[in-house]
Order: sequence, then C-alpha cells, then structure tokens
Amino acid sequence: MRSSVDLSAELSNMQYDMVLDESERYPSPSELHNIFTQIPAEWMEEALQRLDDLSKNEFSKFGEHPDTFVSDGSALSGDILVERVVLTKIRLIRDYF
Repeated sequence: MRSSVDLSAELSNMQYDMVLDESERYPSPSELHNIFTQIPAEWMEEALQRLDDLSKNEFSKFGEHPDTFVSDGSALSGDILVERVVLTKIRLIRDYF
C-alpha cells in the first residue's frame, strides 16, 4: 500500500516506462490517482479476494489452518515464523542457485 506520490516516484526511479512510444514519461501522482479511482469497486474486491486466497494457500504450506490466517501474521507463533523463514530460505536456495 503506497501513496500515489510514492508509487510515482518509485516508477520513475526504476525507469519503468509505461507508455508505448518510449518517451520515458512516467505517470504523475495525480494521473495514478485518476487511474485508480476509475477502477470499478467490484474489480478491486475481486483482486483483493484473489490476493487473500493466494496468501491463504501460501500459509497453508506451513501447516496453519486457513481460518486462522491474518494479514500481519499474528496468528502464527514465533516458532512457526522461524520455521517459515528457514523453509523460505531453503526453497529460494534450491530454486535459484
């Protein structure tokens, strides 16, 4: 969750050119705000539901019941969080090195 100002600055810093004519013109905060306010509420709700489902799937890999999932991880004990970090590092090493 970023403000339009932060997102605009990040896109510019990354030189993420979002136009087809390669003009290297990055969207201003007001342009980003206008774009996001035009997205229908139903689409945003569907996108958030999909993110929620993906998050539940990821946490279920660590033996947690999906109904106990909360976005800040407070439903997980410290031991489970340490185990999760270790398993993630192992998976990253295996998949990328």
